[in-house]
Amino acid sequence: MNVHNSGLWILRLLLLICSNLPSQLGAIELRLADQTTLQQSLALTPYFEVFEDASATLNLEQVLSPAIASRFISSSSSAEALSFGYTRSAFWLRLQLRNDSAHTIQRILELSEPGLTKVEFHQIATDTDSATPTQNYSIRTGRETDFSARPYPNRFFVFPLSLAPNSVQSFYLRVQSLGPVSIPVKLWQPAAFHAHERSDYANQAWYFGGATAMALFNLLLFLALRDVMYLLYVNFVSCMALTMAIQNGLDKEYFWQAAPLWSNIATNVGYSLTLACLLIFMRRMLSTAAIVPGLDRLLQALLVIFFLTPIAFVISLQSVIKPAALLYGFTAVLILVTSLVCALKRQRSAYFFLSAFSVLCFAAITTVLRALGLVSTNQLTTNILQLGSIFEMLVLAFALADRFNAIRRAHELAQNLALDAQRQLVETLTSSERILEERVIQRTLELDKKNEKLARAMRSLEDVERIARHDLKTPLASIIAAPKVLRAGRILEDQEEKVLNMIEHAARRALSMVNLSLDLFQPAPCQRKFKCPGSRRGARPVGARAVKIGQYPYFRASLADLGRG
Repeated sequence: MNVHNSGLWILRLLLLICSNLPSQLGAIELRLADQTTLQQSLALTPYFEVFEDASATLNLEQVLSPAIASRFISSSSSAEALSFGYTRSAFWLRLQLRNDSAHTIQRILELSEPGLTKVEFHQIATDTDSATPTQNYSIRTGRETDFSARPYPNRFFVFPLSLAPNSVQSFYLRVQSLGPVSIPVKLWQPAAFHAHERSDYANQAWYFGGATAMALFNLLLFLALRDVMYLLYVNFVSCMALTMAIQNGLDKEYFWQAAPLWSNIATNVGYSLTLACLLIFMRRMLSTAAIVPGLDRLLQALLVIFFLTPIAFVISLQSVIKPAALLYGFTAVLILVTSLVCALKRQRSAYFFLSAFSVLCFAAITTVLRALGLVSTNQLTTNILQLGSIFEMLVLAFALADRFNAIRRAHELAQNLALDAQRQLVETLTSSERILEERVIQRTLELDKKNEKLARAMRSLEDVERIARHDLKTPLASIIAAPKVLRAGRILEDQEEKVLNMIEHAARRALSMVNLSLDLFQPAPCQRKFKCPGSRRGARPVGARAVKIGQYPYFRASLADLGRG
């Protein structure tokens, strides 16, 4: 206990010495009474004194020693934030606040960079005339620390301050990060900060609400149209929104409050997956494999790299984070170049894609430059990526709507072409059927005439046959009947009877020969039809008649000639 008290007294003595040597330490005091009623918030960058701990091993007691305290230098910056880029150093910031009033002043100190890995806040009373001096206290927080360790629940690092009347207090901030080191610090009046906080969370709600609505809408379009383009866009929007939530510190507040390793690599993993989803979406939307095959091969290589970078982040984040940032910037430029080339080749989707992602890629490049310390940190550069993504979502909504309309127009055009083709086919078939029907009717009339001629010929043939039978058989029948007449009423002599028998027998034989000859030259009758060659099987020609003819040898040639005619 005595050792602890003696150490505390020594520390207080050192602080008293430092406070009495402003010319040596370059201390800058901020008098709150001078600006209490004038400003609701104040950027503290010009009032900070900065010390870079290259070894990142010094603690508060060592920093308060005269050897280190004299090495603090004024930031001499009018920007809203101190930017140091990617570095392994730890940075100590010293701020002195003076309360000359007779009452306690409440303030809120806001460090609005949620990606800082380690943040330490120390408040030390260096001089006080108050009866109740301010107690010294320290807070250790940061992205890799549990969210419950924060003194105020907010996506940023927020520290409530209480300054005793007539006192001077020193505040120390120690900042260290695996990513880019940017330190935007403001001092707020409590009421103004709470109003700002509500507005900030409302803006975040608008952004993520819009992103969610866009993702759900395109998911429904995918389920309705079965077009994988909409699903790829949903993947990109989801990854982009999650990455923005990680970058803005909302993931630490709402999702994983105690996950040190994941908290450190989450932002870079989110960027890698977002760019991978973006490249997949772009390759399909712009058909880069067909339009720009050379650039498409480079895009495929980047896809493989982005899917492997999360493993590298787990192994050694600090070694690969700066090359990864450069890779992100290169990818953004490549996206712009690819979109521009496709647009110059009159790829319709490229116009929308170039418009949508030019702003987003510019925002991404600005973010990378800010991370490298090449661009100053301010309200615009801090939120430019989120603003660019909002613009991208709106423009791509029009792009996908145009794609839907293009698909619908193509479908309608295909339907119209199909209907036209069907109409032309029906007209052709109708015309062919009409021509065929006319030909059938014409051929049928010709066949009717031929069949009529054939019928007349057959009737003539039948008449000839009938006459032939009559002229041949009637005399023979008379000869056969003559002996009977001669015998009637008479008694004939043997010689007469013999002659009559011979006459009768000869007549009968002649009649038999005639009958045999007529039957021999009268084959079985058959049917013969003249049909239209183009008519269908089994169809009966209109007006056609079947005619029975006897195929007599001496009529065959004439009938064949008639059929050919």
